[in-house]
Amino acid sequence: MSDAIPPVLTLLRSPERAAVGVLHAAAGIARNALLAANPQLACDPTGDPLDRAVRRLLRRLDRLDVALHQYVRADDEWEPKDDLPF
Repeated sequence: MSDAIPPVLTLLRSPERAAVGVLHAAAGIARNALLAANPQLACDPTGDPLDRAVRRLLRRLDRLDVALHQYVRADDEWEPKDDLPF
């Protein structure tokens, strides 16, 4: 599965994989938006509540990304041709 939003064929043939793909894309967008809006993340943590919250969100997005990759890998091992269009 790619990191992009899944194609229509995947949406029709494998809706659960499409949902995982959309969730992965949304997490990537959220990560990029948080990094762009908070340049202080390049520095050491300040202890500011906003800084702590953003860093916590980024850690959770990283864990979500790992969990999504584990799901896709497990699904591929179970049914490797599951997300092929035809």
